[in-house]
Amino acid sequence: PTEPQSCNSSTINSTAVVLQWLEPSMPNGIILNYHIEYTPLVSRSGIDYTVPGTEALDCAGDVLHSIPVTMDLEPVLQLSVAQLLKATNYSFMITASTHVGRGPSCSMTMQTAQDVPDADPRSVTGVSPTSSSIALAWEPPLERCQNGE
Repeated sequence: PTEPQSCNSSTINSTAVVLQWLEPSMPNGIILNYHIEYTPLVSRSGIDYTVPGTEALDCAGDVLHSIPVTMDLEPVLQLSVAQLLKATNYSFMITASTHVGRGPSCSMTMQTAQDVPDADPRSVTGVSPTSSSIALAWEPPLERCQNGE
């Protein structure tokens, strides 16, 4: 088949999105399923790229999923994807399959919404330079726990 048409995505919340698409313009047979693949993108100097063979970690350092994530669906035209990382760019690819195999993919990139940090400030210290004041110092949460800017 040709690639699915009109692929788009929208944010549900900071950890979930909805993907939508239309059937290929030339299915060349009966569409048996759609193959969805997605991966978070790492941004360095304004350029997004994938890191193959790595794992997505949540704030506690627990593995959310190996990258990339793939799934095959019955012939539906939308999918809600949950358990994504907050404030993270993702690459999504959707391909249609017939009994002959998969066709080309439509692809899109989107960012999950920002959210409040998942962790407290680190290394909080305080000193009392005078009897009526206090000076506090701290480090921000780990970057993967900040969930945005």
